[in-house]
Amino acid sequence: MEIGAGIGTLSYYLSKYFKPTIHVEIDERLAEIASKYVNMPGTIIIGDALDLLWKTDTIVSNTPYHISSSILVKASKSDHVKTAVLVLQKDVVERLCASPGTPEYGRITVLVRLVFELKPGPVYPPSCFYPRPDVSSQLLVMKRTRSFSELPPCIEEVSRRLFITRRKKARKVICRELGLCSERLFGRLGIDDKTRVYQLTPEQIEELARVWRDSC
Repeated sequence: MEIGAGIGTLSYYLSKYFKPTIHVEIDERLAEIASKYVNMPGTIIIGDALDLLWKTDTIVSNTPYHISSSILVKASKSDHVKTAVLVLQKDVVERLCASPGTPEYGRITVLVRLVFELKPGPVYPPSCFYPRPDVSSQLLVMKRTRSFSELPPCIEEVSRRLFITRRKKARKVICRELGLCSERLFGRLGIDDKTRVYQLTPEQIEELARVWRDSC
């Protein structure tokens, strides 16, 4: 499934070499143009891809920047999606690939990295696109490593609560926001008194979510 077919530049090649394909475009005028380049009639869907149920195993998108985060979250939560090939803002790719303890590391990093293996690709300057964006873009290939359904249902809420104060000491934030104040838990997870929220690994946050779920 291609998200954001536009005028069909990428749609042409996808429909030529991969079958079957679905191409989603929210703008009816652009969808009409794209339909002329798609090799299989009837595979253009006019609508918002975020409103659809993603039951395809692969998604491809020259991602509309204003919905990048929403696409990443939906892809992570859609277990049918095994592979995502996305062109995103370069800074978004840097955030997704960031290590714990770096300025770029955040909530979206945690969610995506818990279910996908990431492989960043080439960087494209603004001159590669029309209309030209203000920033460079980068290819990112995401391969699913586990189902979202394996994660605690509260993982998004837990990461949201923690990252509200990302630079505060993790123990204090965990105690205040989640009500988990166990020294045994902190010791088991390797969270010492100097650990900041943005230094917590995705695995530590997942375990905190499991404990929080079981304590509610």
